[in-house]
Amino acid sequence: MRECFPDEVRNPYTLGCLKKTSRKARMLVERGDIPEYEIDVYTRERARAKTVRKPCRPDQFRNPETGRCKKLARVKAQSVRQPEYRSEGRLERPVPAVAPLVDPQSWARVNCRNTRDPLTGRALDTEDVVRLHERTCAIAEPLSRVVATQHAKGRLARIPGTDVEMTREDFRALKDAMRRRDPAYKVPVLKREEAPESWVLYLDREGQYLTVQIIDIDTGALELDLGYIPIVSRGRCTAQTVIDMLRSLESANRLLVPEGNRWRPVVGPFPKSYWKSHDAAAKYNRMCHDLANALSVL
Repeated sequence: MRECFPDEVRNPYTLGCLKKTSRKARMLVERGDIPEYEIDVYTRERARAKTVRKPCRPDQFRNPETGRCKKLARVKAQSVRQPEYRSEGRLERPVPAVAPLVDPQSWARVNCRNTRDPLTGRALDTEDVVRLHERTCAIAEPLSRVVATQHAKGRLARIPGTDVEMTREDFRALKDAMRRRDPAYKVPVLKREEAPESWVLYLDREGQYLTVQIIDIDTGALELDLGYIPIVSRGRCTAQTVIDMLRSLESANRLLVPEGNRWRPVVGPFPKSYWKSHDAAAKYNRMCHDLANALSVL
């Protein structure tokens, strides 16, 4: 049986040591089982800390606060993914805008890739300069005349000097620039040539794909085949959203556009092999973006 420390008393019933400050020790004093005692200030000696430390491994470092060895964490450099497709890159391109009223020439030098108007050859030093989504800048009034000419022919306006179609953001910037002089200005309406009334949209399911075709109900002939669209639940839009957009485009006469002496769909055609690649998700998102853009432009 060990001897009690100076700050302890012995329990006469269990022969164990009790702290003098404990409740049980005070109860024994009150009952007269042990004599009254004084509480002494006593500090026990602590075990000496080890001065020799085990060295850390080469893939570890010593924590200065705890003295323990911690494993080194590898920091991976974050890779910046570059857009590979037009629909993805369009989101990162500059938003179409209008030159400010103050110092438009300096604004054009910073925000435009061209220094002269592609339609008239004039310098871009006026406040009615429009920056389009391809970073091409043009003066608003000549651009509006070109848009009116192309829309009267049933063709969606292109960016001057390119074959890239203008987007709804481009038309909005053109309208903002023209309304500085004419508050009632409106973008020239696109005169759409209507497809034959007997042509209808036919949708069917084939396994994990949705088949999209244009059928002539009078003759039963296949006029246009948009190919196959995968039925997916993830991505920028679902399969039901694609179906709704296709039907909305057909009812608004925007699913087919004239090209020369024939018609072409706004998206497609898509063979099954088109979707069997590592970038199928990006292609699907691009198709959703093009359908939404065709539904919202003018």
